[in-house]
Amino acid sequence: MIEGSIRTDDAPAVRQQKTVLVLAAIVITALATYWVVMYWLLGLPVSAAIPFTYQVLSVAGLVHLFRTKQVRVFRASQLTMMLVLLFVLQWSLGGFVLSSGVMLWAVIAPLGVILIGGTVQAAAWFAAYLGLTLASGLLDPLVSARAPSIPGWLIVANFVMNIGAVSGVSFMLLRHFAVERQRA
Repeated sequence: MIEGSIRTDDAPAVRQQKTVLVLAAIVITALATYWVVMYWLLGLPVSAAIPFTYQVLSVAGLVHLFRTKQVRVFRASQLTMMLVLLFVLQWSLGGFVLSSGVMLWAVIAPLGVILIGGTVQAAAWFAAYLGLTLASGLLDPLVSARAPSIPGWLIVANFVMNIGAVSGVSFMLLRHFAVERQRA
């Protein structure tokens, strides 16, 4: 499937960039189904709409990438959504604790920039991640005051899932990158 995004004249670095982006988008789009369903069943349609929006825009981006083989728009949209939407989701759920630290997923954006070859750009993306984290800390008292009711057991289960899944996806992407680098 990933090969559908690659042109025969793509440089090895571009091939690797496309592979990492497509792999991340597919995995995260699939995993987002959990949040869409969970928040919908909890009666939180705004919170459910945020990961659903990511899914729809990712599928549209993948279709565009496979048709045009141009990675620029897909790269920008994926990284921006991975960074921004997770903080918006956290705010919609009432902050750090009630969202089970869902914003941890956003660290994949600056890590992704490192993997696709932009170490200088990665510093700016990481600074944006830290800025949004700081803003979330400042906003936490405001958003937690209007927080929806989420069962305590689900908050803990989602913390475990978020920490484990972010770690797993980060490990998978870094491992894939390292294997491809060794192969090249």
